[in-house]
Amino acid sequence: MQKSAYLVIMMVLVPLVILSGLMLMNVGPMRALAVLVGGIKLVASVHFLLACSLCAFLFTHVYLATLGSSPLAYFKPMLTGWEEVKHDHDEQERIFSCLHPCKIKRAAGRKSAARFRCTPLNRGPVHSP
Repeated sequence: MQKSAYLVIMMVLVPLVILSGLMLMNVGPMRALAVLVGGIKLVASVHFLLACSLCAFLFTHVYLATLGSSPLAYFKPMLTGWEEVKHDHDEQERIFSCLHPCKIKRAAGRKSAARFRCTPLNRGPVHSP
């Protein structure tokens, strides 16, 4: 649904704003086309409504980009191309421990006292009794 919304914005809304703006800038040469679509007043009204929709789309995206942990948290990855991801240590331990056959016993004081065993055949975590 998000992709189709972007497709409508970029392939329908933006070209219509550009076309109606060109019709309003060059009224003399495009008078016949403006009369064909309903007159200058209609073209101006449609252009204004489309431009307002495009501005609302832009301002909404800028606002949503400021809702991270800090106001510039989502802008930094856009500019640098890198995003800092916070890892869950227990989940990371479980994933990396299954890269080779081994047995792991979690300490009883941790969140989960489950035991994981990695087997050479499937290399996936298997709960052991």
